[in-house]
This record gives sequence, C-alpha cells and structure tokens, in this order.
Amino acid sequence: MFKLFSKRKITPRDFLNDTNPTNPNPVLECSNWFAFRLYWRYVIPFQWALFVGILCIFIGSGIDAYLISYIKKIVDNGSGILNSSILLGFAYLLVIFMGLRAVMQFISQYFFAWAQAKLSVSLSEKVFAHISRMPQSFFDINGHGRIISKIQYEVSVMLGAISNSLLTISRDGSTVIAFLVVMFYTNWVLSSVIFLMLPVIYLVLKLVSSSVKKITQGQMQSTEIQTKLLNEMIHGHSVVNLYNAQDFEHQRFYEQVETIRKRSQKGVTITNLGHTVVQFVASLLLVLVIILAAYATDLDLPPITPGDFIVIFSAMFGLLKPVRNLTNVYTGFVQSLTAGKSIMGLLALDTEEDKGTLTSQEVDFNQDIKYEDVGFAYPTRPDEPILENFNLTIEAGKTYAFVGKSGGGKSTIVSLLTRTYDVNKGQITIDGHDIRDIKLEELRNNIGVVSQNVHLFDDTIYNNIVYCDGDKYSPEEVERAANLAYVTNFTKDFPEGLQTRIGSAGARLSGGQRQRVAIARALLRNKPILILDEATSALDNESEFFIQKSLEELQKGRTVLTIAHRLSTIENSDQIFVIIGGEIVEQGKHEDLVKNVNGEYYKLYTRDFKEQSN
Repeated sequence: MFKLFSKRKITPRDFLNDTNPTNPNPVLECSNWFAFRLYWRYVIPFQWALFVGILCIFIGSGIDAYLISYIKKIVDNGSGILNSSILLGFAYLLVIFMGLRAVMQFISQYFFAWAQAKLSVSLSEKVFAHISRMPQSFFDINGHGRIISKIQYEVSVMLGAISNSLLTISRDGSTVIAFLVVMFYTNWVLSSVIFLMLPVIYLVLKLVSSSVKKITQGQMQSTEIQTKLLNEMIHGHSVVNLYNAQDFEHQRFYEQVETIRKRSQKGVTITNLGHTVVQFVASLLLVLVIILAAYATDLDLPPITPGDFIVIFSAMFGLLKPVRNLTNVYTGFVQSLTAGKSIMGLLALDTEEDKGTLTSQEVDFNQDIKYEDVGFAYPTRPDEPILENFNLTIEAGKTYAFVGKSGGGKSTIVSLLTRTYDVNKGQITIDGHDIRDIKLEELRNNIGVVSQNVHLFDDTIYNNIVYCDGDKYSPEEVERAANLAYVTNFTKDFPEGLQTRIGSAGARLSGGQRQRVAIARALLRNKPILILDEATSALDNESEFFIQKSLEELQKGRTVLTIAHRLSTIENSDQIFVIIGGEIVEQGKHEDLVKNVNGEYYKLYTRDFKEQSN
C-alpha cells in the first residue's frame, strides 16, 4: 500500500491492481483519505473560490457567536432590570450584523455554486475524454448502461456529496468552533459537558458509514442496470413493439427503480436513526447543564451568573442542528468517496496505447501491407485464438476480398490493420514499418472504413459527411463526394438538401441512404487504404445498385480490403481469400476459384447464387 507521507505524487494507478481496460470492476482499493487526496487535485484550480466562500462563512459564524455572547451583557448589567441603552445598542448591532451576515451568506453560496459548476464541467469532461480514448476491449467488457452511468450518475453523486460536504463542514464547523469559544470563555466547567457527546458521535459515524457504503455501491449497480434497460428500450423500440414486450420491459425497469428506492430508503432510515441518537444525547446534555447550574454551589463550582447560564444554554441549543448536520455530512462524504473510487478507478485504466512516432512523411501508405506470423485472441476470450501464425501480403493499389463463414476471422484481419485491436504475436507492416511504430492518428487518417453498421449522428447530412473535419473541405468538395456516392439522388427530394437533419442514428434515412452517406464520407477523405466490411449486405436491389456504383468509384487508385457476404460484389477483385478458422484455405481470382467444384469458394458461391435466385 502506498505510504501516506511519500514524497512521490500519488496517482489512481497506485491503488488499482489491474489497469487493463478489460478490468470489469475498476474500483480503487484505498482509504477514504487517499481517495479524497486524489479527488482534491481536481478542486485545486477552483480552491480560491472555496477559500472566499469559507472565509465569508467564518465571518457569519463569528457574528452569530458574538450576538449570543452579547446576551450576557444585557442580563448581567448589575441593576437587576433590563437597561434600555444596552438594549438599543443591541438593536443597532443586530441590524448591522444581520445585514453583514446576509451579504456574507450570499457571497459564500455564490462562490460555492460557481466552484461546484466548474468542477462538474471539469470532471465530466475528464471522464468523457478518458472514455473516448479507451480501446475497443473496454467497450466489449462494459455495456452502454455502465458507461453512461459513470458520466451521469456517479460523477453527479461524487460532486454533489463532496460539494455539500465542504459547504456543511465550513458552515456548521465554523458555527461549532465559534460557539465553543464563546461557551468556554463564559464558563468552562459547564461547557466541558459538551465533550461527553464525542464518543456517541464516533460510534454513530462508524455504524452508519459502513452501511451507507454498501447501500451506495448497490445503488450504483442498480443505476447501471436501469440506464442499460432504458438505453436498450430506446434503441430497440421497434423490436419491443413487434413482440408486444412493453409490459415486459416496463416490469424490468420498475424492478430496478424499486430496488433503488428501497436502498435509498434504507440509507435514509439508517442516517435518520443516527441523527435521532445524537439529538437525544444532546438533549440529555442540556438537562445535565441545567442540573449542574442548579447545584453549582453544592458542588463547589465557580459561580454561574444568569447571563452565563443563558449564553451557555443558548449556545448548546444552537449547536444541536450544526452537530446533527456534521454527523450527516460524513454519510454524504462516504457516498461521494464510494462513487469517487469508482470514477478514479476508471481514470486509472490504460487508454489506447500509442507509442508510435512515424508520420506520413516517413511512411508511404501506398505501399504493400504484410501480416507476418500474426497471432491474436480477443481480450474477452484470451484462451480462444482467432489467428495463429497468420501470414498475408497485400500489394498496393489492388483489390482484395475476404469470404467465409461467420466467425472465421475475416473482420478480425481488418480490425488489426486499423489497430482497433493490437496483435498478440507477430506484426503487421505498411511500407516495411510495424503499424505500432506509426502514430495512431496518422495510421487511421490513411485508412477509410465503410461498414455494414453505419453510424450517423443526429445532425445534417452535410455535417455527417464532413464529420469532425468541417474546416478541411470546401462545400464544392462535399458536393462532389455526395454526387459520386449518389447521395444527391435522394437529397434532391428534400427541401433542405444536404442540410436536412436526419435524426438519431440517421433514423429518417433508409438503410441504403445511410450507406451512401457513409461512402460519401470516405470518398471525401480520399484515403489510400480502404476497408469495406459487408458494405452491401442486407440491402435491397435498388440500393445495392447505387451502392455498388459508389463503391466502384471509391475503389479507384487505392488498396482495397473487402469483406463480402454477397459474392457477386467481389467478382472483379484482384485476389479473393477464403478464410476458415483463421486460416486461408483458398485464394485466387473469381474465375479460377469457381472452377474448383470441390472447393470452399465454389460451395459459398453456389449457395449465394441460390439465395439471390430465391
């Protein structure tokens, strides 16, 4: 375990045994103190605002304490009756001090709210940026519900509880300190009674915190499931409707919401029980103060004036709420740090590795691609190798197709080229350079991908084509790419043309139209290497006609790797590879492979021909 007083800067990685992105439960194993230290680094840029807020809170608490102590001057004036001049002086002070206190309260609340909002933006952005740079294996392990829950729920719990805790500690802590100073200055004997509360508060905090930690962890898990169910219902609403599964989904969602409610209620009950115990003990102490005051002479205690008694009793009564709040703040603190350990655990995971240094000036992407003794197994199934000692040479400027049964390794081969996953053994080279030595950004800037599952954003067709590169291309270039991909064939029917918004995931477009937008996106960038992953599967004949014409335009003058389900789309490829069980079992041109009636390609081709005919 990392040492508390080590001079080395601590990081979340010090408390996470497994920083691999496939770690299914990245939660820091450290004390709350270390978790708070890690969290505080995000607060540092805004700590000046917190300092101003805390200073104003202390001034306000000092005013409250002074006004209580002034009561002694009013009562113990020596005349036995209330002095009008002293009362009027108190009235003037009350107006001035309460006005000042109101100003201090406003300033403190403003700066605390400002710091919390800034911190929320900073931490949410940090988590989002970290997730966006995680490798594919992370998303294979973690579902949408867990990831969304991290950004929305856990960050919110962490920030809310910590911010509220800081505010409560500052406000009520300063009140407790100021009132104790007044009490002990007035009569230290009676005031000493307050320390009898400390053992009770300690026991309450110890019992409550362990229960709250478990409850918070359970709530986080239930929230992940709830978010997952909501996400699946929204994305799969057509399936839900077709199977009349609305009641089924509603019941699943209700069960999670009800679980969260029960856990929340249990947490509130435990917390309130702790408050009740603290309040009851505090009430007993007030009774003890009265008894001590009554028997002060018999017990040989220092003399207690009426003013002393009123000040101490009022201060102790005024301490009830701050003490209750301070016991409650620890509960919130535990909730926050429980969520914080989960968030910090996520931030400790390794992002996508990029140790490459080579750029396009040093690597010619128009040269051959080679797979040399490549071995690979998916991180989620490390004992099930997909490729072993795989070798392949792809000559620049030619078109290659990969066919075979599902699960044979076709998509794996192209995923390794884009470094969606990294090889476990061997290497893949472009122009003789290991692709791991090439900057990841440079590598992907030179490889275009058009897949079966096109993802479009809730934006215009134009912005989906130029996605993230709007400042690099002119409207004329975008228009040309749209024409070549036959996008303008259907946008001419839209009143706003390319500026038409297409809804979430391109919901307002057909499958063929979405595919053409994706092809236009690839055409615009004109990358030297192109991957077509089932780009025409599951399309109707008319859509396939336009897509095929778009792809013919897209393939000109570049190295093309095609994964095909419909073999009619790859008949003109320079080389076709039949992949089964991660191995090349046949290769050649279409006209040669189809002549081998006993070959795997012939079987695939005849089956595809029958399906097309049917």
